Amino acid sequence: MVYKFLVLIFLFGFIKIFSQTVQYSGKIEGNSAKEYLIILTDLNNPVNSFSESTSAQNFTFKNISTGNYKRCITANSFLKCDTISIHNNLINDIISIERENKIQEVIVSNKKPLVQNKNGVLAISVESSPILSNGTAFETLSKLPGVSFNYSNNSFNVKGKPGVQIQVDGQTLYMSNSEVINYLKNISSSDVSEIEINTSPSAKYDASGNAGIINIKTKKITREGYYLGMSFNGTQGKYYKQNLGIKGQYNTQKNRYMLYYINSFNTDFEKADTYRDFLNTSTNQETYAKIKGNTNTLNSQYEHKFNKSNLLINSSFSFYNEKINQNTDLHFYDNQNEPTSTLFSNQNSKNNLKTFDIGFDYNITNKKSKITFKSNYIFYNIKNNSFLSSFQYPATHTYDDLQNESPNKVNIVLSQLDYEIKLDSLSKLETGAKAIYQSIDSENNFYESSVFSLSKSDKYEYNEWIFGSYIQYNKNFNKTSFTVGSRLEYNPLKGVDEKNNFTLKRDNINLFPFFNFSYNPSKNNSFSLSYNKRINRPKFRNLMPFVYYVDQYTRLVGNSELKPSFSHQLEVQYILKNKYIFSIAYFINKNQIYQTPIQDNDNTSTILTPINVNKSNSLSFSSNISLQPLKWWNLNLNGIILYNRISDNTININSSIWSGQMVVSNIFSLPKTLKLEFTTDYRTPFIQGPYKTQDLFTANIGISKSFFDNKLKVSLVGNDIFRTYTVKNTSIIENQISNITQNFDTHWIRLGLVYKLAKGIKKDGTSTDKLSEELKSRAR
Repeated sequence: MVYKFLVLIFLFGFIKIFSQTVQYSGKIEGNSAKEYLIILTDLNNPVNSFSESTSAQNFTFKNISTGNYKRCITANSFLKCDTISIHNNLINDIISIERENKIQEVIVSNKKPLVQNKNGVLAISVESSPILSNGTAFETLSKLPGVSFNYSNNSFNVKGKPGVQIQVDGQTLYMSNSEVINYLKNISSSDVSEIEINTSPSAKYDASGNAGIINIKTKKITREGYYLGMSFNGTQGKYYKQNLGIKGQYNTQKNRYMLYYINSFNTDFEKADTYRDFLNTSTNQETYAKIKGNTNTLNSQYEHKFNKSNLLINSSFSFYNEKINQNTDLHFYDNQNEPTSTLFSNQNSKNNLKTFDIGFDYNITNKKSKITFKSNYIFYNIKNNSFLSSFQYPATHTYDDLQNESPNKVNIVLSQLDYEIKLDSLSKLETGAKAIYQSIDSENNFYESSVFSLSKSDKYEYNEWIFGSYIQYNKNFNKTSFTVGSRLEYNPLKGVDEKNNFTLKRDNINLFPFFNFSYNPSKNNSFSLSYNKRINRPKFRNLMPFVYYVDQYTRLVGNSELKPSFSHQLEVQYILKNKYIFSIAYFINKNQIYQTPIQDNDNTSTILTPINVNKSNSLSFSSNISLQPLKWWNLNLNGIILYNRISDNTININSSIWSGQMVVSNIFSLPKTLKLEFTTDYRTPFIQGPYKTQDLFTANIGISKSFFDNKLKVSLVGNDIFRTYTVKNTSIIENQISNITQNFDTHWIRLGLVYKLAKGIKKDGTSTDKLSEELKSRAR
């Protein structure tokens, strides 16, 4: 039925054809002259040029072709150029112009509000926020509108949906959840310019990630000459944390060399109190873990621009060391709630992770086509060692010390080819192919009182391929546009456990259609309808039957029966005046993967294992409203109302709930480059797999100021200033009583310093006088 509906919409798009042009309009703000001249020059075809003069600082380009343009703005003796992409109607674009008295030139920059909508993708300007631009990329993502972090399985949710694909500059992070978190914690927020949230990715992107894609866009230094940047973050919560980064870059007209070193060390804690009710007894488990981590990372890039092509080579080395001291007290009570005994456990872990990543990105741009070839090789060497000792009081049982050694080696190779061609000025065709190979050698060796335990140990060899190909067509009209495409992915995998004679083998082929239709009846109104299908594949450690012991009665176990989860999403979006964004989305999810507690009443033990939940449907109403009550006050309101229903007969779950989230961001631009921000985030009770989570509230405050002609930026941020962030989960599995309260080191204050030193000329090296005369002659 859904496919028939999409076909009807597709035909409707063709019926709406009545023009072959797009419109670009906006306004110039700032210390502006009475009149400006704006020139748009097609980068692929310089003969194709458009010019307009402003009227009361407003401008409108009608009947222009889509494409990438060089945009130049001139007034009197002032001139500045940049680039802009126009593929759909672009209405109410704001251009801010500031005067630098020292060099008497005009600086043109897009005035970025905190949140913008770019062709259905929510773009958050990290640079505009003192809070978001301070700290690490992990903390920034956790504070984004509509995004939440699930501490129970180390993953992000978008609009209440799990399964998010994380990218950095368009490159997917092929890592486990914990490795992604460690990676993000080593990216300084001061190096992030923008973060894109794409809840309806097209067929061009990998199909993984039921909730969509979060893309972190880092800052690019384009000035010719040298650049030296240093960043420092010192954070004091219950424990101290620190992050230091030094970036050096040298640019010529055709080459760019970059070297970036990051060092971070942190001390965190995780505290959990878990109450479980069994048939004839109950337990209360108190766990406290102190985590010390230290990371050293070195990134390098080399970029060369040819006449019609561009080559980027990048590499990265990272070394991470972690020590965890975890104490767990497991109290037992009889059916009269009287204490009977306590199991005291202490586990010390030492974990080491070494990574190496090298790759290149080569693209060729012609007049009407573009070819991109990417390839990467990634290597992980992981060594995990732990020692668990336990004793019970009164001493009814004796437990052997349990030692674990888990060396892992991971090799990942990926190659990707994309081709894009403009069929005419308003339509284009995109196609491509991608191959990903992953090889994992992993051992999980246990020793009981220093004696090797064959029954508990295992060794895995895991190999997986993902072959993907796509085709996508885009057409733009005066007031309408549509994109239709499909992606095919083939996923063979094989896992072998040598010690236990276990083999896992799968061979899957899946098709992922995509459709988007947009209609812009006027410059202040925009509508869109989109559909996509996504997949969330089980991670290696969830799929293979690994065992991790919290204590003698609590362990984490993998699940070889896990299946991929699929989601279908249909979303309608309305944008008013490019400031007010409203959307309605309906999700159909099958076999979603959640970490689930399975209680054994006979021996009073609990197994935490990933399980497929058969059905999960949700309906969401979301809005983002950007306001400017006063010239110096920017207010952003992001709200979500979500209905979620989850059911599974195997583990006896049948529950539904209405929930909501409201994020309010206030940014105050004060005199002398002083900026103040106050943000609140409130979530009503909601469902996360087998748990219902109680309401959550956090409030953050930040202030920043620039010195020495914006070379030095100083910021001070307070996180969870009222100490309100506590996660309380209740099991919604029928006939199972389990309550978990979790606390983390979220209440802290941070001092941030960013210093930038640059010398040279900006990339556009054409002299002002010469280019001004060229623009004036074209305008005549």
